[in-house]
Amino acid sequence: MNKDVEHLLRGVATSHPRTVRDGWRNLLSAGSDAIPPIKDKLSSISWKEYPRGPQGQYLAVLLSLLHEIDAEHAKTEIKRLNSSPLHAMHRRTVSLIEARYDKRPEKHLIAGIPVTISRSIKGEDRVKNLLKKWLKTPPRADLQHIARIDVVPFSNELDYLGYYMIHSSGICLTWPSPAGGRFQD
Repeated sequence: MNKDVEHLLRGVATSHPRTVRDGWRNLLSAGSDAIPPIKDKLSSISWKEYPRGPQGQYLAVLLSLLHEIDAEHAKTEIKRLNSSPLHAMHRRTVSLIEARYDKRPEKHLIAGIPVTISRSIKGEDRVKNLLKKWLKTPPRADLQHIARIDVVPFSNELDYLGYYMIHSSGICLTWPSPAGGRFQD
């Protein structure tokens, strides 16, 4: 399993999508056997220091993967990280991951795609209606490989409004919220 974690992180460090995807899928298919090496890696890096190289990406990928394997372990790890000294950038990463995976009483299904909307976003119905409209644009064949869409609060620290997560075939979108910030020019 440690080799698969290293393979995944090497893909992240080199921005090599196939390596990331293969490492992700190997660890995901290993299930609970992958949890200890993922948690070991999350414990081994000093998150209190300024992020060097792809460290911030490592944190996001490892926490996301842990959540995909076991949501309760991810929740425990997020609590551990939140109670430890973290650099502000790493703290923001943990907050974004936490917002992305917060518990919701219901799962939304839009155009056959599971959608999670962070609780800190106001106007959930508006978000759902706009997503329904947006999902009518691409050809149906393009949507069949999308595993999920996560809507998280926008933050001025982010350098994106949305991104495709190749390793999990998901889309992460940001949305203005009182807690997260407003889009600015």
